[in-house]
Amino acid sequence: EEYRMTHRGSKGVKGLNVTEKNGNIVSFKTTSGNEDLMIITNSGIIIRLPLAQVSSTGRVAQGVKLINLKDNQKVSTIAIIEHEEEQIESEEINEVVENT
Repeated sequence: EEYRMTHRGSKGVKGLNVTEKNGNIVSFKTTSGNEDLMIITNSGIIIRLPLAQVSSTGRVAQGVKLINLKDNQKVSTIAIIEHEEEQIESEEINEVVENT
C-alpha cells in the first residue's frame, strides 16, 4: 500500500533509508505478523523473538534495531518460523517451588 506503481524508465521507490548507523539490508521477508523471527550471527549467537513485539515503521524510516552486534559480528542468517507459546512443564514449576 505504501509503494506506488511505477512505469518503465522510472527511478523506483525508496524502501529504506540506509545510513552508516543502521548498515546494509541483510534480508527482506514477508510475514503475517504472528510468526517468530530467528536471527543467527556468524559467531553462533541465536535469538528468537515474536514479530508481534517488533514495532512497525514507515517505508523510508531507518528501521528497528533487533540485535546488538559486537565488533566483528555479522548477521549470517534470518528465518521466519512458526510461533510457539512458551510452556513451562509442571515438573519445572514444582522444582522451582521446592527450591524456594
